Amino acid sequence: MGVLTGGAGFCQRASLELFSGFYSSASEAIGDETIYGVRGGFDVWQKMGVEISAGQFDNRAEVLIDPADPERTVRLQVFLFDVSMAWRPFGDSWILFAGPGLIDVDYEVFDDARVTDLEASRDFSWHMGLAYRWYLSEGFYVRGDLRARYSNSDLYRAEDYEATVAAGWRF
Repeated sequence: MGVLTGGAGFCQRASLELFSGFYSSASEAIGDETIYGVRGGFDVWQKMGVEISAGQFDNRAEVLIDPADPERTVRLQVFLFDVSMAWRPFGDSWILFAGPGLIDVDYEVFDDARVTDLEASRDFSWHMGLAYRWYLSEGFYVRGDLRARYSNSDLYRAEDYEATVAAGWRF
């Protein structure tokens, strides 16, 4: 029975967080933005867990497509979905994580008074990062999170960085 449950190290704690922070992209079309989202996770063993994160940001600044045609611009809405394996080597506060993700970029092209909505890119990504939880009570905490993301697809090729702060509850 100990093999099926992982022995004494098996744990079924879960967490739920709301986060917001700074997103920086190497892509000229995206640049630096404010990201917000939700993250949840559960423990597989005492020091290992799985986290699922969904974030979003809008590029409100319109990007000029062609300097010869200043009326033609693009606005972007970006959705990020990550699945992470999380390892807590030093107790419950420090977290090292990595895993695959999905980047969905929706483009709106403005040409004079006309708007064309294009869903142009849905690409896989890889991410890794480091986080720290400051516990304010037994279950409530604040989490600082640094994450690097890499995508090498035809439409979206970039190295992105994310720094967020989350308010969360571990139960």
